Amino acid sequence: MKRYYKVYARGGHVGSGNEVELVFYIKAKDMLTAIKQAKNMPCVKHNKQNAITKAIVITEEEYNEGRADSKSAYAIYNNKKGNDK
Repeated sequence: MKRYYKVYARGGHVGSGNEVELVFYIKAKDMLTAIKQAKNMPCVKHNKQNAITKAIVITEEEYNEGRADSKSAYAIYNNKKGNDK
């Protein structure tokens, strides 16, 4: 059974030594899989051991709301690619 997760990650490409907090809403079989998926997302500081700062289990409703939110990292990434949410 798949569960829903909210994963916080450190993002780069904002200047030398700087970072931003990114939030990803991920559906996965377990938390470890969700963390691995978030680590492989664009802009995440892949070479940092502490790239993922927090991961929590959320409801399906929170997942859907988060994915629809224009401020989530997933939505920002899709808008840069020119895709619809």
